[in-house]
Amino acid sequence: MKSKNFIEIDHGDKLVFHFNDIKGKPQLQLSFQRTLRVPDSEEVNYLPPGLGRFELRHVADYADKLPSSWVKHGGVLLPMWQAEALWLSFDSKDDWPFALKVGTGKICAVTGESWSRGLRQITSYSKEDGLESTQNYLPIPAQPWLDGFCTGQGEVRQFVAAPLGSGLTVEEQLTGEAQVGGIQLEVYPLKEFRRRNYELDYCCGACYGAPPDTEMGLGAGGRIRQKIEEDEHSLEEYEIEHPLRVFVHLLNSEHWREVTGEAMPQKPLDASDYTEHGLPWFDYYSDGKGVGATDTLKGIKSVNELTGLGKEKPLEVESSQLIKLYHKKHVRVECAEF
Repeated sequence: MKSKNFIEIDHGDKLVFHFNDIKGKPQLQLSFQRTLRVPDSEEVNYLPPGLGRFELRHVADYADKLPSSWVKHGGVLLPMWQAEALWLSFDSKDDWPFALKVGTGKICAVTGESWSRGLRQITSYSKEDGLESTQNYLPIPAQPWLDGFCTGQGEVRQFVAAPLGSGLTVEEQLTGEAQVGGIQLEVYPLKEFRRRNYELDYCCGACYGAPPDTEMGLGAGGRIRQKIEEDEHSLEEYEIEHPLRVFVHLLNSEHWREVTGEAMPQKPLDASDYTEHGLPWFDYYSDGKGVGATDTLKGIKSVNELTGLGKEKPLEVESSQLIKLYHKKHVRVECAEF
């Protein structure tokens, strides 16, 4: 029987994962948020706002203008300026639980491991913290956002776009090679809830090799206060046999216009300009301490460190600018007018 699960682009800027094979037909909505690049300082920054969603386009619609390896991957295109930052936003219909794996250049953003199929709950040993539990995925809806690589307990390093082949991506730091780039997503619903297959955007995960001057990857930026939530479900509760996967290719400003014929969004705001205008930052609270970081990701260097720019001056955030968020009580603001 053919699966009825599929992935679609909704309104040009949101991925929706449909699992119609499961009673209840659960859906996971995922968007990529434009945001401020936080300072790369010793300070751990508050959560920056969303400045509108990134546009998404089907790879198959531009097959004649893209490398053959991209067409084999399938998936979607997303435009980014070099050194621009992003965060991922998740919304589960009816709060149906999902396990979401996020890779950048086939490196797990939670553990720093090379990408492999399947879910893992891990007990690891950290030199600093001793035994810790972690997992190679995010539990949705407990985890509403992801802003970067898990580099510490309650801390991530911001996702920042960098040219593949520049030596600045986390993929290149950990593997020594610039072969994959982009963002990889793999979604597993809880067994009591599920959805369809979208052939054009399904990524088998076996094809690499985009030209380095075309594909972009993600490097590490400044530090942000964010926990990776610990999953309350066991792996046996998930439908692990039929996940949905998609490859998100990151196109820089020059190639986005060449491929799609569309203008790039305006350049992102500078964080210091933003905070000078008294605009909001966010502090999110949830129960539990969250999962620990692996030594692999604790050791990654930021883009500034790799380019010799060094530490930046931390931002001064007034208490009036800080909005406290609580799980399921408030929504992280999207300041789309910027």
